[in-house]
Amino acid sequence: MTIRKCLICRKLFTPHRHVKHQQTCSDPECQRERRRRWQQAKRKADKTYAARQRKHTDAWLTAASTKACKPTA
Repeated sequence: MTIRKCLICRKLFTPHRHVKHQQTCSDPECQRERRRRWQQAKRKADKTYAARQRKHTDAWLTAASTKACKPTA
């Protein structure tokens, strides 16, 4: 079994046997950071993806602000 160093927290971990190129440990903080970095790189490289993400975020913010303004009775 191999032991690797996590790219995020630098702690040693044993990779999952089915994930050959695992580079981060299973800690939730590291997984969140891994996803954040992937999305950031994807948005930078793929302008279509970035535009779609922006559109969906704007739609979500609009819907959320509309719900927040409604009185609850």
